[in-house]
Parts: sequence; structure tokens; C-alpha cells
Amino acid sequence: MTPEEKKYLEWRRTRKDVGCVFARLLAIDPALYKQRVLRLRGDVVSELASSIDRIVVDGIAAADVAALTIVMPEIIQLEILVGVALALPATNGWKVTRTLLKDTPAGSVVALGVTREIPFGGEKTLPSETLFLGDFDPFPRTRRSPLPALEVFVGQPLASDPKTGVTSTKANLAHMTVVPPLATKVEKSAWENSPKMRRESLGLTADGPDNDLRAKAKVSLVVPLALAESLGCAP
Repeated sequence: MTPEEKKYLEWRRTRKDVGCVFARLLAIDPALYKQRVLRLRGDVVSELASSIDRIVVDGIAAADVAALTIVMPEIIQLEILVGVALALPATNGWKVTRTLLKDTPAGSVVALGVTREIPFGGEKTLPSETLFLGDFDPFPRTRRSPLPALEVFVGQPLASDPKTGVTSTKANLAHMTVVPPLATKVEKSAWENSPKMRRESLGLTADGPDNDLRAKAKVSLVVPLALAESLGCAP
């Protein structure tokens, strides 16, 4: 494992800003949980997007991979990371949505929702919600990783959504199978405590809003409105 990969996993495993209990658990031993972690060099948007797509195609086909973490240490500007997200739909199975979020802690931002279709039994597919992380000011604290990275679930989605219990219509890292399986009581406690930990990790006060829309699973990354307009990705 490269130093960059180790640095990213160390952040995932130890920082309180990472409010998700399951994310911390997976970072302890990625291989055990079928999470493939790798480093991707370069900062050319088209090349990065093509490489990411190839990695995801390989991950979907691999029986020993349920999730991918791609660390991209040479991206130093948010514009490049945004460009990668916007370039992915040039390849099959990717989609990007754009939503304006007003009055967030970072002001007015455009939320980009990046998904990749993955198999869901038979010939069906589900959109898997992709996360982009990095130490960029507009990002919420839960996404402020020390190095830019992409995370996406590519395994077999659960038949029922792990949070709502209804039939799954999308997938994300919450569909990871914990190995060994958590005892029912422990798993229930983890789900119940995650909202509290999430609130604390986002720095939300007791008398303030109960969430930060920038940190929703369906939001892959956010772009300041002015930057989004200059890049042509404002809704």
C-alpha cells in the first residue's frame, strides 16, 4: 500500500470528522471487507476520468471487490476534481445531476450527484452514489479528506435499503456487507448512533439546522455557485 493510500485510510479510521461508524470500520481492514484501495496519478481530467471508468468496470467484474477507493494525490485544485466528475458521463453507465443549494455553511453551492449503474441481479441495475472527497473549503467536514479521493460501491446491492428497509432503488457504501456480520444489537446501535455522530462531525449546534445538505449521500461534491457558473455546470 502506498503512503498516500495509508494516509487516506488513517484519516478515515481515526478522525472524528468521519461521523459514519461503518466508514471507520471498513478503513481498519479494507481487504477484509472487499474494499479495493488504490492510487491514481496525474491531473489531466480526461485521462483521470477514463482511468476511473476502467477501474470501476474491473471492480464490478471482480468477485472479491465490493467497493473502490481511488486516491488522486496530484489533484490540487477543486476545478480539476469537478472536471473529472463532469467528464465521467462520457463513458457508459455514469450520470451527473446538478442541484442548487442555497444558504449552506459555504454559501450558495451547486451539488453534483454522480452515479454509476451497477448490476442488481439478473439484467437489472441500480445507480450507485459516488463520493468525491478532498481538502477543499466548500466541502463539509465529513468530506475534507487530506487527499482527493473517490469512493463508490460496486458490489451486489442489498435487496432492501439498509436504512429504510424498503426495496432498494439506489446503492451506496451503506450496502457493504460487514464481515464478520455485526450482532443485531450492535448493528442497531451503530445505525442509531450514526446520526448523532454525523451531527457532531459536521459541527452542527443543538439549536441550529439538523443537517448539512452538502453531506448527503446523494451529493457527490459541491461547487461554489460562481465557480460552477464559470465551469458551465450550474443548473
